[in-house]
Amino acid sequence: MKRTKRVIAAAVFCCLLAGVAVGCGQKTEQTDSGQTYNYTMTMYQTEPANPDSVLKKEFEERFGVTVDVWDIEWQKYDEILNLKMAGGEVPDIIYVKTAQAAQKYVDQDIAAPIPLEDLERLAPNMLKRINDDSEGQLKYYYIDDELYSLPSYSVGAGASGIPMVWRGDWLKNVGIDKVPETLDEYEEAFYKFAKEDPDGNGKDDTYGLSRSGLTSVFAAYGFVPSLGQTGTPQGYWHSRDGQLVYSAIQPEMKTALERIHQWYVDGVLDPEFITGENKGGYWAISHQFINGIIGFTSHGMSYHWEPLFYVDADPSTSGQDRYELSKLNKEASDALEVSGKPPKLTEGEQPTYPPKEYVRGERWMFSKDLLADQGKWEKLLSIYNEMYSSKETFDEISMGKKGVVWDYEDAATVDGNTYQRTIYLGDWKDQEYRNDNTFNFRLFSPNFLEAERVKTPRDDWADPKGFNMPYFPYNELYINLPSTNRYNSELTKIEDEAYVQIITGDQPIDYFDEFVEKWRASGGAQLEKEAQEWFDEVNQNQS
Repeated sequence: MKRTKRVIAAAVFCCLLAGVAVGCGQKTEQTDSGQTYNYTMTMYQTEPANPDSVLKKEFEERFGVTVDVWDIEWQKYDEILNLKMAGGEVPDIIYVKTAQAAQKYVDQDIAAPIPLEDLERLAPNMLKRINDDSEGQLKYYYIDDELYSLPSYSVGAGASGIPMVWRGDWLKNVGIDKVPETLDEYEEAFYKFAKEDPDGNGKDDTYGLSRSGLTSVFAAYGFVPSLGQTGTPQGYWHSRDGQLVYSAIQPEMKTALERIHQWYVDGVLDPEFITGENKGGYWAISHQFINGIIGFTSHGMSYHWEPLFYVDADPSTSGQDRYELSKLNKEASDALEVSGKPPKLTEGEQPTYPPKEYVRGERWMFSKDLLADQGKWEKLLSIYNEMYSSKETFDEISMGKKGVVWDYEDAATVDGNTYQRTIYLGDWKDQEYRNDNTFNFRLFSPNFLEAERVKTPRDDWADPKGFNMPYFPYNELYINLPSTNRYNSELTKIEDEAYVQIITGDQPIDYFDEFVEKWRASGGAQLEKEAQEWFDEVNQNQS
């Protein structure tokens, strides 16, 4: 039976969409002794790797090395890998799923610290890419004052972020001729949506916003609590004046809740906000918005609301929310107003925040045996340095030769412009063939410099809307705190109940102060202590 390999090839394809490459990067001293080294490694995969894949053979021939990819069932990855390493089998290059696992590998003396001077001397191209994407992000990968990991992330083509989405036709129908910018303007629109029959059906069946829309309202006050958010089991933490603070307990949130409570009382907030806007299926779909129940949302990401760019594009493959809306109401879909800027609290300047880091739990570590073999370690760094020397080289190593595996073609957009986009060639057009013959040796997929790429239609749509700027307060806690597993379940319950009870009026506004005390007494104070200790540590003078 034919073996297939399904690694994260799509991430590289997304990077290719970013445009054309230019010249090579900085050269470093040659450390190759002529010896053929074999590297063992683990990686993200959902099917066994093909040891005879075309791109793997090309990679090995190019660098004069061999690579042995360990096939580990992804659902049991940690369990199987830990058993192997407990028995003395340690791969050279270790794909690590969580910060907790990284700490364990350090404690067990499995992973080796990475000398920063080695990266500066032998892989400056790679180091520059990391810092260009997020300057100083390596500080998040230190343990006990030593660098133990390198990041694993993928920067896709086109800016993306949390969207502010309006029913443009509703705004027009209620007499609003500009997209709201301040929170007072938002509030005016919300009330009109709820009270002035924006869909013209003669029924009192519309609201201003629901659960996901609250995210943008909270953001106007400078913080984002967990309500309306997903994927943050420890809640949202933001840096303010040298401190890392927990968003949900900040005094500004009390003010925001008081305002939102009034919207609930006045029938402006969807009474079903507690259950959320998605009613099943793909997570990013806002059924409340698409079905004409609310006129504003921040559900999903910006690319879920983007229009169709290419003339020959399949409308079901991108802009999923806009596409679903178009099936019910094409005029409403065409009239959508999408922005990347949450409401301003006043008429003043739009606040900005630290950019969202590319830090993930996933990371790469290296065995002590690998670093003990200086020639083998230096050879590996030379490979990484060449891989990240230019977009052209990165694409060729990751995706194969341009003109053989893939190429660019001119493609017409619906607005009459022409862009270059990436296509596969020959046998590579077949998905099964690609799955069987790709090979992934990269650590991360960078953004690349502006001069190294051409803009895509998504860039030209998203950038003017503000999705390329940090207008939104993102979570700034990038590790799992030591006491999270002990306290978090109860703390999340306390927070969710308090927020909902205050909004619905089951508890008075001043209950917020009692909630804060209860949150801290139930373990929150310990998390605050641990979060600040981590924040102070990573912001010391580390590169």
